[in-house]
Amino acid sequence: MIKKILGIAGIVLIVILAILVNLFLIQPIEVEESKNFPTSPIFKEIPINFNHRFTAEDNSKPFLGGAIIDINGDSRQEIFIGGGYQQDDALFSFMDGEFINIINGTGLSNPSATYGAVSIDLDHDQDIDLIVARNDGVYVYENEDSKFLSKKLNLTLPQEQVVIGVSAGDFNKDNYPDLYLNTFIRPKYFKPATFNDPSNAAQDILLINDQGKFIDATEESMAVVKQNSFTAVFVDLNNDSWQDLVVATNTGTVRIFKNVGGKFVVKKDPTGYGFWMGLGVGDLNNDGYQDLVLTNSGNTIKSIFAKGDLRNYQLLDTKWAVLFNNGDFTFERKNDLPNLGFSWGIVAEDLNLDGKEDILLSQNYIKWLAHRFKKLPGRLFIQDNGNFVAATELSGLSNPYYGQSPLLVDINNDGYQDVLLLNINGPLRAFLNNGGENHYLKVILEDSAESLGAILTLTKKDGSKLTKQYFTSEGYMTDPSPEIIFGLGQEEPESLTIKWPSGRDKTVDNLEVDSVVVVG
Repeated sequence: MIKKILGIAGIVLIVILAILVNLFLIQPIEVEESKNFPTSPIFKEIPINFNHRFTAEDNSKPFLGGAIIDINGDSRQEIFIGGGYQQDDALFSFMDGEFINIINGTGLSNPSATYGAVSIDLDHDQDIDLIVARNDGVYVYENEDSKFLSKKLNLTLPQEQVVIGVSAGDFNKDNYPDLYLNTFIRPKYFKPATFNDPSNAAQDILLINDQGKFIDATEESMAVVKQNSFTAVFVDLNNDSWQDLVVATNTGTVRIFKNVGGKFVVKKDPTGYGFWMGLGVGDLNNDGYQDLVLTNSGNTIKSIFAKGDLRNYQLLDTKWAVLFNNGDFTFERKNDLPNLGFSWGIVAEDLNLDGKEDILLSQNYIKWLAHRFKKLPGRLFIQDNGNFVAATELSGLSNPYYGQSPLLVDINNDGYQDVLLLNINGPLRAFLNNGGENHYLKVILEDSAESLGAILTLTKKDGSKLTKQYFTSEGYMTDPSPEIIFGLGQEEPESLTIKWPSGRDKTVDNLEVDSVVVVG
């Protein structure tokens, strides 16, 4: 009889739990996917042999990093993917239609859990180096003829803090890449939904690269962020040749710093207090200025749980944000994407080459109970006359795993950006963009400090213009391909102008459709 009663009680408990999960954790999907959208790109999944493994045994966070890097200067991009605790990292090369893991013998792997990664030529030797944040510290991997020499940065961090994100930019224009390190409280010390407790916040670090020696310049530069953060991007927001800084803070506001001659001045926060995570950058409305898209908790967490210790005068902001840049450090927030739940990495890129930036993002949180019952698919939004049309299922990019971030690279060199989806404690997934009839122009700059912040303007024969900028670390702990691809639609290119922060500029004429321009 007792066993029977306990059995019934167990069933009742499960039913109650399911009801509570449905009421308080799982939120309804609020957008209708497009079923027939002619301009949506179509992707085909191809095998890639990597399955990320997460374990909390070493007090690590449930993330992985990824970066696109040309390790041997052959203009063919390799893909670095971080492993979990005591799991080898991976380095994939795309050969004869297949992904081959070539990490053995490169000197890249490490038993510590891997977080953010960024690739750049650090030392002017024209070999692309790699910087990787790991659970036990930040490592610089110097590339010497496709072999990497490991050097751990000498950082002094409190035991409860860890570096999880890395971004590169030359904010002082000395022609050496500087590093911004996103820091976070370690899991066993972290208190969720805590906005105002200084003991639950880590201070980010800005390192000046003094000809290979990295020096903490956080206070000197005035780019002080004392709040847990995941992602940052150096990007020139007002086209004055100085790279500004955008930081996505978790349990904080989005922080934007104006670069004034190598010193940062904090500007008015463009958002309320939220769980800002992924950061994408692109000229969404083709006005010549780089706009921002940011992910948040969305409607996954109801405000009763998300508000935490916010004070009455502090605005809770949980929606994904689309911030249109006016060029003067004011931003117009409009056409916000639908409030479709918790999301991590996000990128803005023209995936169908029609000359308009699209938006791709990853979803689901391994520590959120609801996502064990029902996983969100990730989202692809195709831009259509200023509106963003959901085409996730139609495109073939639905990803019902613990998605962390998209990583973009034209892996088969057909001009269309292909997609890798990084999943936490799950499979890495690779998708080839099947392309279409639209044309492109691909531009390859040196992956070096001189290129950071370069502004590229393409003028088409119809007189319209497209603007892109060279920066690193878009997404979420990821660094996409350094190749810049302009979508032309059915138009033809007239000229390309490149303005480097150093003051150098160059114009390339007599351009052809579907061609590659290499600029030294």
